[in-house]
Amino acid sequence: MAAARRGKKKTVVKVELGWGGLFSLAVVVFCIFMWMFLLGLWAGQSILAPLPEMTAAGLTAVQTREGN
Repeated sequence: MAAARRGKKKTVVKVELGWGGLFSLAVVVFCIFMWMFLLGLWAGQSILAPLPEMTAAGLTAVQTREGN
């Protein structure tokens, strides 16, 4: 039993940041979140926007064109 315990080593990872590193990390995270926000706005306005035929004005125009 003692040999089995000695053979197994735990890996310990320790991360330390100073004030400069903490500030830099905060700036990077802010930029990533800002980029995701702007990308979401762009996707909502262009990719996910409804087609003009599906809006009320577009549907009325299509119905008028078809003679309904």
